[in-house]
Amino acid sequence: MNHQNYAKYLSVYYIMLGNLPQQSKDLLQANGFSVSRSDTPASHTAVDMTIEQTINKHAKTSSGIVGFSRSQPAYYTWCVTRHNRAQYVSATYQMAIIESKNCETHEESSLSKRKLSEKAVKKIMDTFSAFLNPFKTERKHLACISSGQKVSEDIADDLLKVEDVGKKSFNEFVDTRLKDKTTRFHKPLTKTKLKTVGSVSKSTQIKSAKNVVKIKAERNIFGQLLVLSQEYQIDMEKVSKYPLSSVLWPLSSPGGLSLKTNKARLLHKLENTLF
Repeated sequence: MNHQNYAKYLSVYYIMLGNLPQQSKDLLQANGFSVSRSDTPASHTAVDMTIEQTINKHAKTSSGIVGFSRSQPAYYTWCVTRHNRAQYVSATYQMAIIESKNCETHEESSLSKRKLSEKAVKKIMDTFSAFLNPFKTERKHLACISSGQKVSEDIADDLLKVEDVGKKSFNEFVDTRLKDKTTRFHKPLTKTKLKTVGSVSKSTQIKSAKNVVKIKAERNIFGQLLVLSQEYQIDMEKVSKYPLSSVLWPLSSPGGLSLKTNKARLLHKLENTLF
């Protein structure tokens, strides 16, 4: 709800789909907005995805358009002829049997793909078993899946009413900006400021000579240290030996709680090393 573009244009898109003529709805239900590029059953692809997989993919050059983007005639020529280039590339692939339209089975149903899928599903199941399984719990309160930490009542209330708040914001947006038009469509939306599980993250504060500084695990902190090392004597090798965060990542979660790990993994590592 707090993403401006998604909140605005998805609302408009939803209203447009809800007011389509019956003929368009029938076409939509009959896969009219998808493309089938092979004889494989149930293999339709969205129109925008098909464009990405055909014209845009085959029209790409080895280094992109960087080499000739500054030349306006060359760029216009590329725009006009890129669909022909895509046709030639696709025809070449078909002649070399790299692409084939005649296939009775899906690629995902092959033995190798099934094994990969089963392995991925097993990893997900193991993760749920190692952490808090939301489908097998007798807890009466909301808790974070990764840490098992119980959330406070105010956070639980915000999480439980997020759907109602979203519907209320949507109806208000439609009434004020699309129907009555009492508010400009492009006016920034007001954030809901609902608390989430991330609100329980631990924050550490240190007192400096002038004010109180909150320690955060920022992604650019290493770059800042690297720049400072050019003017001050900072041993980057020694700095890299310590975690650049308020908590120890191998032992703690961002919320400051101890990590839950699968203890059997250590045994498997030892077995692979010894045998």
